[in-house]
Amino acid sequence: MKSTKWSPPPAGKYKLNVDAAFIPETGVGGIGAVVRNDNGEVMAAMALPLARVVNDVKKDEEESWASDGHLIGDIKRSLQHFEDVIISYSPRGANQVAHFLAKHALNCNTMVTWIEEVPFWLESIVNDDMVVSS
Repeated sequence: MKSTKWSPPPAGKYKLNVDAAFIPETGVGGIGAVVRNDNGEVMAAMALPLARVVNDVKKDEEESWASDGHLIGDIKRSLQHFEDVIISYSPRGANQVAHFLAKHALNCNTMVTWIEEVPFWLESIVNDDMVVSS
């Protein structure tokens, strides 16, 4: 049976998990991201609010996405600077930390980052979501 919990990257590598949350009624969105090492320790985490997403998409002007920085293109260009990058889908159960960060971003006014730590309200999720090897 395949696990639905977070699993670590190969030894000496890092894993980036990303998730998004969206409130259709308000058009507000958020992105959560977390980088963890092969021991599951958090190296960096981020919550990025994306206010007025629906309104920006509806606009005809090119600059309507300027505040969010052409996100997909930026991600693809950034990934070109790394070796051994693998992009794959993870079910929600294997992506809980990023999911909670994305939900948190819905209530933020600006991007929030943590380096080598996580907020206290996320600690138990970080600890509980790893696959325990036998």
